[in-house]
Formats: sequence, C-alpha cells, structure tokens
Amino acid sequence: MWSGMNPNHHPERGRARTVPAPTGPTNASWARIVLEGPIANWTDGGGCEEGDPSACETDEASPYAPPSVPQAECDLLNQVERGLCWANASECLKYISHSALASQAAKLTGLQDDPGGNLEQDAWRHAFWSFVLTNDLGAARAFVWMEGHEASSTSDGSTCMDMYNNSLGPGLAAGGWPASDPWGAAWSLYNQQLLQLAPGCS
Repeated sequence: MWSGMNPNHHPERGRARTVPAPTGPTNASWARIVLEGPIANWTDGGGCEEGDPSACETDEASPYAPPSVPQAECDLLNQVERGLCWANASECLKYISHSALASQAAKLTGLQDDPGGNLEQDAWRHAFWSFVLTNDLGAARAFVWMEGHEASSTSDGSTCMDMYNNSLGPGLAAGGWPASDPWGAAWSLYNQQLLQLAPGCS
C-alpha cells in the first residue's frame, strides 16, 4: 500500500540498532497487513442494528456501535471516541483502521516498550499514527480524533507525552514528507531525537 516504505531503515542514536530483518516491513507485507489484519472481516452490518434497533438513534452513551462500525472495535473506544464515531462513522472506520496499523507497525520497530506503553515504541506509534491520520483526514480532524483518544488517559505525564508526539506527524505532513512513507516519517523523528520518549509535561 505504501510504496515508500524501506524495510532496512533503522535508528541510529549513538550506536546502531537494527530492526530484525525477518520482521521488517516490505511493500508486500504492508499490503497484506491491511488486507488480512483486524479490518479484513468487517462488514457493513456489524453495529447497533444487531443489538437493540432503537439504539441506532443514540450517541456515545450507547453500548452499541453506529451502523457500519464493528461492535468489537467500538467496544475498545473511550466515550469521547464513541461520540466522534457516532458523529462521523466514515472517519471512525479510518481512525480505527489506522490505529490498528500503527500498533502493528510499532511492534516491528524493535524499540523499547512496556505493557503500559510510554516508552520509545509508544512514542514512535503516536508519531506514525498522527502522520497517517493527517494525510487521510486533514490536520484539523486528525487533531480532534487524537485529542479524543487522550480523553481516557489517567496520567498527565502520559497525556503530555502522547499529545506532543501526536503533534509531530502533522508537522511532517505539512512540510511535504511523502504520504506514502509513514514508516520513514516516524523513523526520521526518532533519528533526529525529536520524539518525547518518557512521560512528562514541560
């Protein structure tokens, strides 16, 4: 899908760190992730109409997903994200799809992570995610969705870290970084030591 991805790109911060070759992305593998990943089995019918039909005329307070949005994916959203989802289901589908792709991309980086996030891999994921969202939805709408995602954060330091890294993707997009190369975009931020790699607010 993204022709500009370089499977051999790796960060260098003082000493070389290499993404393991067997798991490095290639043009074909990225297309396969998109086609065979979590969105592959989505249908237009998996939403509130499969539960209580009256819930289709509701909002973020509903436990049901809007029509066309998979219920299992909606269940993972916070209340603000669900409200945005009800307001614009087509954007919601793109948001969920890009979220899944960013998570899978981040796992291929080999960067440090922990179960709670907030380390290098999480920082890289947010930059990748915001870059892709910006190129698909525009900077203003990408910001709305990314801010909505942070509504469920319970840590000011974590929120500050995530919002800072969220701001970097749109900057690269506005600066002309090719939309076809989100992998390279996120690595460029890492290599230049521009990502915030630990929770905190300045």
